[in-house]
Formats: sequence, structure tokens, C-alpha cells
Amino acid sequence: MSVSTEFAVQRIFKILPDYYKNLSTNQIEELEASSQADNPRKRFFKLEINDENFIHITYGFFGAEKIFEKANAIYELIPSIVVKPLFAVKDGSALLLAQEWFDGHALDEAFSMGIVPEKKIEETLVKLESSFKNLETESTIENAIIELNGFQEETLQNEYIKQTDQKILNDFIFPKLKNDLAIHASTVRWSGGDLIPSNILINERNEFRMVDFEFARKTHFHEEDWLRMYLFCNDEFRKTDFVQRKFQEVHPLFHSYFLIRQIMLNKVIHEKPSHINNIEFSLEELSSGRNLSSTKKDVRIRDFVNLSSLVYEQLCYKAQLEIELKRQGDQAVHVSNLETTISDIQNEISEKSTLLDQKDKDVHQLVKSVETLTADLQKSYSTAENLIAEIAKNQATIENLTAEIAKNQATIENLTAEIA
Repeated sequence: MSVSTEFAVQRIFKILPDYYKNLSTNQIEELEASSQADNPRKRFFKLEINDENFIHITYGFFGAEKIFEKANAIYELIPSIVVKPLFAVKDGSALLLAQEWFDGHALDEAFSMGIVPEKKIEETLVKLESSFKNLETESTIENAIIELNGFQEETLQNEYIKQTDQKILNDFIFPKLKNDLAIHASTVRWSGGDLIPSNILINERNEFRMVDFEFARKTHFHEEDWLRMYLFCNDEFRKTDFVQRKFQEVHPLFHSYFLIRQIMLNKVIHEKPSHINNIEFSLEELSSGRNLSSTKKDVRIRDFVNLSSLVYEQLCYKAQLEIELKRQGDQAVHVSNLETTISDIQNEISEKSTLLDQKDKDVHQLVKSVETLTADLQKSYSTAENLIAEIAKNQATIENLTAEIAKNQATIENLTAEIA
């Protein structure tokens, strides 16, 4: 849901706390981040309190709850590098969020524009990395998997993900992530949830602040922060040594986690048609690895997903064949029972034939019955032969398919070992 500038300004001055009621619309200025955007769901403003004091106002439709509480939690942990949240006011389904004003440029833009040299950029990122490291606390693999299970449930509830894609996510991708977690050290910390250069402001004095905590959360998957920074920045910033190093250090499991999480964030950020397109894009990237890196690990991830999809299709085909084989087996049992019945009748006729020498009429009728039963037996023999041939053919198909599946599963195990 988008919000217009006029509507946002009108509502801001309607719901501002009493302390700010003496301000006028001449004292508010929309920032380019929203004024230049097409149909944004949030708009950003610089509100002048007096000649030297300003506050940052965000008004719009936030996708997550308890924005103010989360922003304040992170501020209390690392106040020197986070903008201070001031207050929040609910306005129906919209929200007004006020934060202290920090005059700066997006981190990647400051670098590409020559405002801040690479050395200072790296110093900033090292300080950010150190601050994050200090927030980490040890956790357990079990707790990490509990978080991943909740994320999996949330993902699979997305009504725009196709059933086939849900099956692949549920049966192959998420189990692979859980296996990788079993050999990955688990720590938990607060994450801003969207650590991209445009959410880190820096000024000419090399002071910087983190902003925008809409998607902040305490998580075991905080390594995704650095992957997000690498992917959502300009080319000059991406080529810096620090950003390249952090990207290479990110474990492959977070590449897959990032792509799946991006599906969830896009559902909040974008309207339905665009969101569906982004789902298809993310799932395609999850299979191809194109949006990550071209390293051997990413190729292995791509091969794993593609091969897993093939094995899934083969398993479904094998299951269908086994059902058909069972049906044919039941028919074969029926034919066998019929043969036994005919054999019993023939034995009975043979036993009674010696007693019927004097009973021509009865003998004649029995002979006719024998002829009829013999014809049925010949027909059953023909049916049985056809069924036996078809069963043998299907058994051979299943044996070949089982061998192919075993070969592909062995390949998956090799790929999994190479990824680890």
C-alpha cells in the first residue's frame, strides 16, 4: 500500500505529540529517498524543530510490528552507531516513527562520490563488524534449528509460492540448511535485518549511524547481514577489499537462506504482481546461483538443487510404477487362483468320471463343462503370460530407475561433502 506526500504530511501534523503542535508545514521537507521513489509505502521527512535542531520522521505502512521497540533495543546495545528512536505514534494501519536527525550520506554513495576514502570506509565497517561481534552470544544448534523451523513454516504459508516450489523447499532446501547448521557454530545476536549501505549514513567527519530497523530481529542467521551488504550496493563499493572479504567468508547456507528470506521481505515491500515476479526470480536464483557468486561452492549448490529436483521426479515416477506393479501383481494372483480352481474341478471330474459310465446324460453335460472350462483356462493362460511379460518389463524399469536414483543420490552426497 503506497502513501502520497500530501497525505503523509497531513497525517503527521495531525498526530504529532503536543510538544510539536506549534510547528507548521513549512518546517517539514521530504527526503529524496521517498520523493524520487514510485509509489512508496513509507515516506521520509526532515522536520525542523528550531534553527539548529531537526528530527527524522518516517510515515507509512510498516511491514513488521514493534518497530520502535526493536529500534530502541538495538540503540541501547550500541548507541554510538545507531540513531536514537524518539517516539512512535500509531495511525490506524499506518505508523509515524521519529528518530534523531543524523546528517550524512549512504555509505556506498559517500565512497563512490569521493566524500569518504576507502580507508575510512574500511575503518567504519571494521568498527561495525566489531560492534556486531560483541553482541554475539553462544547458542545451540537445536535453538538455531527451532528458529529455522519457524522460518520454514512462515515461508511455506506464502500463498504465492507454487506447490511444486513448496515441495522442493520443504523436501530438499530446508533439510539441506538444517544439515549445514549441524556443522556450523551457532551464535545469536541482534541484526538490523536489512544491513545495506543505504541504511548506514556517514558524514565528512567519518561519523556514522545505522538507520531503518523495520526488519530487525534477534537471530542465529546474522551472517546474512554481510551477504545483503554485498548484494545491495553500487559496484565501486562492492569491489572494496572489506566487502569482498566478508562476502567470501559467508557460509553457503546463508546464500540459500538469504534468497528465501528475500521472498518474505518482498511480500512486505512490493505489491502483489511485483511480489510474484520476485518470488519466481528468487527461486530461479536459488536453483541457478547466478545472483550470488560464480565460485565452485555456488555451482555445487546449483547442481545440488537441480539434481535434487530430478531425484524427486524420479522417486514420484518410481512410486507410480510400484503402484502399477502391485495392481498387476494382484491380477496375477487372481489368475493363479483361477488356475487352481480349474485344476480342482478337473480333478473332481476325473474322480467322478469312473462313476458316471452309466450316466450318459450327466457325462455329456460334464464334458461340455470341461470344454468350457478348458477354453477359459487357455484364455487365462494367455492373460497370465501377458501379465507376466508386463510385470517383468516394469520390474526391469524399476531396477533401472532405482540404479539411476542411487547414482544421483551418491552424486548429491559427493556434492554435499564438497560444499561442506
